[in-house]
Amino acid sequence: TDNGHRRLFATRLNINGEIVSQFVIAYTPTANDRTQASVAYDPINRKYLVVWTEDVNGDGSNWDIYGALVPENFVSQTITPFAINEFPTSQWNPQVVYASGPQEFLVVWTNTYSAGTPPAYISGRRVLPNGTFPSSSSDLTIFDTVENQVNPTVVYNGIRNEYLVVWEKVGSEHDVYGLRLTSTVNPINSEFAI
Repeated sequence: TDNGHRRLFATRLNINGEIVSQFVIAYTPTANDRTQASVAYDPINRKYLVVWTEDVNGDGSNWDIYGALVPENFVSQTITPFAINEFPTSQWNPQVVYASGPQEFLVVWTNTYSAGTPPAYISGRRVLPNGTFPSSSSDLTIFDTVENQVNPTVVYNGIRNEYLVVWEKVGSEHDVYGLRLTSTVNPINSEFAI
C-alpha cells in the first residue's frame, strides 16, 4: 500500500529465480486503489500485458478494468495504462491470456451491479499487442437472467487455436461451467457443466 491505497508492483526474475528488477505499475498519487492483477506474455513482441481492476472514482463506487504493456527488458521506461473496460457497472477479477494464433490477448472479467440485479455476468475483450482493440466494445458476454456468473479464468489452446473460459455459476448451488471459443471469441458450443 501507499498512503493507505493499494498499488501494483512487479518483479522480474531471471531463469535462476534471481531478481532482475522491481518496479511500480501504473503509479499515480491519487486515492485510486489498484488490485487483482493478472499478467500474460507475448513472445512475438516480447512484452507483457498486465491487467487489473481500478477504483476509478477513488471511493469504491466504480471499478474498471485497466491494462499496461510492459517490455520484457523493462528497467525504468514510462508505463502508460489504458482502459480496457469502463462499463457503468463495476468490473472484478480480470484474467488475461496470450493467444499465439491471432497474436493477441484476451481479457475476461466479472461485471457486477451496485444493486445486485440483474445478476453478475462475464465479459471479455481482445487486446492487440499495441494496446488497441479489434472491436469497439466487449467481445464476449456470458449472462444468465437468474444466476450470477463470476470468477472467470481463461486459457488458450495453440494446437486448436481456441480459448476455454471457465467460471463459477452461483445460484441455489455453486457450479463450475465452461465455454469453448474460436480465436475470434465466437462460441464453438453451448456452455457446459464441469
